[in-house]
Amino acid sequence: MPKATSPADLRSNMRSLAHLAHIATTRLGAELTAVDILDPATIDYAVSITGITQRVKGVRRSVLTRLGRELNPNWPLDDLSPHYGYKAPDAPYSEQETSALYQWATGLGTDYQRHNATLLLALGLGPDSALVKQHAPCPRRGNLAGRHRHRHHSRLPGSAATHRHPAPPLGNHRV
Repeated sequence: MPKATSPADLRSNMRSLAHLAHIATTRLGAELTAVDILDPATIDYAVSITGITQRVKGVRRSVLTRLGRELNPNWPLDDLSPHYGYKAPDAPYSEQETSALYQWATGLGTDYQRHNATLLLALGLGPDSALVKQHAPCPRRGNLAGRHRHRHHSRLPGSAATHRHPAPPLGNHRV
């Protein structure tokens, strides 16, 4: 059996196989054997009727085909061509949508809310987004938009605000 590279991959492979077995037995009336379940036509049918993206369909078909080659002694094909072509994912938001989200974030009521919303947007949009490029980190504080006040940082251990005044040296000093 093909090796999964992680527990998450193993769960995903098992979920795909369970779905395939369910479709094959309930909709197609197939026997619960590797020959009947892991058949190329059964795999194609089960993958094609799901409401998942083309990319996920391609991955699922690839996993099930690999399992079929390994576990079905009567595997009839060596067709390696992709049935669900790969399409690079689209950017989730346009520049206008990103700008509207940033305006929302900067229009919140408190500095703390504005900072957190802006940080959340930067994390969600990724390092290549215009938001992150426009509002690069402030080198002194490491925050996203340097013009925000960050009084709440003084509550965080290890933050710059907690290290402004060094503690007096221990040992020979007068009380």
